[in-house]
Amino acid sequence: MSDYEVAELFTVPRSRRVLAPGAVHLPNWLDHGQQQELVTVCREWVRAAPMKHQVMPGGGRMSVQSVMLGTREPYRYGAAAGPRLPELPEWLMALGTRAVAEAYAPGTDDDAAGPGRGARSGGPADPGTAAERGATARPETPAAQDAAAQQGGLRVPNGAAGQGTAARPGGLRGPNGTAPVDRVAESTPDPVAFDGIERVVREHRPDSALVNFYDDAAHMGMHQDKDEFSAAPIVSLSLGDTCVFRFGNTETRTAPYQDVELRSGDLFVFGGPSRYAFHGVPRVLPGTGGRQLGLKNGGRLNITLRMTGGRGGR
Repeated sequence: MSDYEVAELFTVPRSRRVLAPGAVHLPNWLDHGQQQELVTVCREWVRAAPMKHQVMPGGGRMSVQSVMLGTREPYRYGAAAGPRLPELPEWLMALGTRAVAEAYAPGTDDDAAGPGRGARSGGPADPGTAAERGATARPETPAAQDAAAQQGGLRVPNGAAGQGTAARPGGLRGPNGTAPVDRVAESTPDPVAFDGIERVVREHRPDSALVNFYDDAAHMGMHQDKDEFSAAPIVSLSLGDTCVFRFGNTETRTAPYQDVELRSGDLFVFGGPSRYAFHGVPRVLPGTGGRQLGLKNGGRLNITLRMTGGRGGR
C-alpha cells in the first residue's frame, strides 16, 4: 500500500460545499492517478515554455511562477509569461466542461466524494462501455484519434509541446467516467443555483489555462479575475500541497470572506453571481501532498481553466 493510500485511510471525509450561489468546492474530484497524469503533462508544458514570475503593471513581482496555454489576448500580464504554448488541448477543454457540469449538476448531495468518485451528479449516465473506459491502446491515425475523442475519452498529450494525443490507462475522464452534462434541470433546490445556470453549463468551453506553481513561501493576494472578455465560470484544480484558499465577496478585498483548505485533487468552481468575487491564497501548507505526486521539493500546482472570449494571438 502506498503512502498516499495509507494517508487516505485516516483522512476525515469531506463533503461538497457551496460557499455562495455559483461557488462550489468538490473535494477529491480527481483521483490519485489523474493527479499524477496532470503533474506529468504540466512538466511537458513547462519544458516547452518555462514558468516565470509574472510582473504586474505596477512593477511588482509575483511570488508564484506561471505559464499559460491557449488564448492569451485578454491578459495584461501575458508578455511576462514566456513563449506561447500550443492551443489548449482538447482533453483539457473537455475536463473543464465536465468540471462545470459536475459542480452545477442538480441533485448532488453533500456526502464525501471519495478518491476518484467526485460529487454525485444528476447528469446522464456514461454512454461508454467498460472496455472503452479502460482502453489503453494508442489510436494509430488522426481519424482514429478523433473517433476515440468523440466517444468521450479525454486524451493526454504525448509531445513535449502538447501536440499529438495518446490514450493513457485510467485517462482523465472526470468522476465516475461521466460524460459532460449538457443541461441542468430547471427546478433544483441546490443553493449553488443561479439565474441562467442551465445556459452556463450548456455553453461552457474553456479556451485558456493558467498554471501556477506555489513553493512553500508563495502566496496570492486578494484579487478579481477580470481580464477575460467572458464572464464564464473559473475552474480551479489543485495538485500537490494543500493551500488555504480565501474566497471573499464581490465588493471589497476585505471581510467578509471564507477560508477553505484546497487539497490535492480538489475542484473549485466559481461563476454566476460569484464570478467576480475577490479571492486569494494566503499560504501553502508545506509537506501535505506534493511529494506523493512526484514533486520532489513539494509545492502546489494550480490549474485554472477559463473561457476568455478572446480571439487568440499573443
